[in-house]
Amino acid sequence: MIDFINFDLKKQNLIALIVVILILFLFLPYFSRFINGNTYLIGSESHYHTMLADELMNQKISNPGFNIFGVLPDVQDSVYLSRSMSFSFYHIFLAILGSIIPISDAALFLPMIFGFLSLFIFNKILILFDIEEFNRKIILLFLILSPAFIYTFSFSNPHSAIVFLTLLGFYCFIKDNKYWFATSVLIFAFVSSFTIFNALVILLLLISYVFYTGRKLNSMLVVSLFVGLVTFTAQTPFFLNYSFTHSSDFFIEIVSDMGGLIGFGFFSLLLAIMGVTFHWKNKNSFIMFFISALLILFSSFIVGNSINIYLMFFIAISAGFAFTTLYERTWKLKLVKNISIFILILGLLFSSVSYINRVTDWEPSLDSIYAFEFLKNNASKEDVILSHFENGYFIESIGGGTAFVDSYADSNYNQKFLIKVADTIFSTRDLKTAKTLLSQNNIKYIYIDEKMKSGLVWVKPDEGLLFLLRNKETFNLIYQANGIEIWEFLPSKNKIR
Repeated sequence: MIDFINFDLKKQNLIALIVVILILFLFLPYFSRFINGNTYLIGSESHYHTMLADELMNQKISNPGFNIFGVLPDVQDSVYLSRSMSFSFYHIFLAILGSIIPISDAALFLPMIFGFLSLFIFNKILILFDIEEFNRKIILLFLILSPAFIYTFSFSNPHSAIVFLTLLGFYCFIKDNKYWFATSVLIFAFVSSFTIFNALVILLLLISYVFYTGRKLNSMLVVSLFVGLVTFTAQTPFFLNYSFTHSSDFFIEIVSDMGGLIGFGFFSLLLAIMGVTFHWKNKNSFIMFFISALLILFSSFIVGNSINIYLMFFIAISAGFAFTTLYERTWKLKLVKNISIFILILGLLFSSVSYINRVTDWEPSLDSIYAFEFLKNNASKEDVILSHFENGYFIESIGGGTAFVDSYADSNYNQKFLIKVADTIFSTRDLKTAKTLLSQNNIKYIYIDEKMKSGLVWVKPDEGLLFLLRNKETFNLIYQANGIEIWEFLPSKNKIR
């Protein structure tokens, strides 16, 4: 044990270790499910994006003249509050790959491909910034250990493509060549067509670089002009978040160890703070990057948890510098140093492994798949189905019905009122209130799973709506298996008085 603690990191083949961990951590969540017989994509968002890519493929099949690179179709989403399907260039990539291999395989491999490419380009950027080799490898290692990185490049989502293209555009911008610069302008203009928030991230990044190097001001102004024109003409929303949690707890969303969906390990955040503290005397060299990171961090109150996908690079860099400083510092007792470093590494690994273990158990389980397929076979597409918003995408993609609420959010589409309506229905024990709200919102079915009954919505077995479901004149239990229940609301038998 002592010999293991005394090993010298600088003598290890860290590149090989990074590649092994990258492959292992991106594939491990699915491998654990596959050996248990569950071959479905992890997470509701993955299924939602597969559904959108499927729609593009169906448009191509039903209309041979349809150009997948042209004007995207205006198709209504299967959700109660009307909205059009939010297609992006990611769904085009996914549809093209899905025409070659099964769409589920395409949704599995495409974000992973973007993950490998993003890490490669990020390493190239660090080289251009003259980051010392050992420090650079530590930064890359910390990045792939981040739960935010695992989420972005393991589960199908447009941010995997946006992150890669943003890094590629930044790399081209840094290179001293007019052809590289022209390429960066095109890439940044393309990325800014997604949301205004992405355009602002690009501008923050370029402003920070110009402030840091004192060069390329004119180039930045040209990029800003093109980005502004594209954003204005495309009329993009300010932000778009497919995995909005509707949670008001900032700390839970940023710390994965506390249950955050797209967060960071506690030790990564601790090291990131230490990194800023250690190098504060040289703050002029990184102050704009630090300010940019803070602005992105505080934008989470508007944009939601997806900002962590962009923040993870700042966290990895700062944490990497802190770790390198601690590792290279002269300690009076070498054993104390080695034990401290060993504990830090264990802490980082614990956050990553515990996150992977948690996401492996994410929906859809085989039990929930059977329940959603029951809905698909017994409910029409127009039937509104009430459940927790985390189940919304499953209802739309697998169940083939209309979800009352889901996890989608952008600056032009707000479901907060309906979230409150759903909470009121779930919490009330007044039958008249429940019937009124269910009838007013045309809700026909109620989907309840074990998580909802175990703290996600209710804590007690007779709490709120669970108590009212006993009324057989109002509710009819049409499905029950393995903790999942589907209830039919019978408004025709209940005139509201």
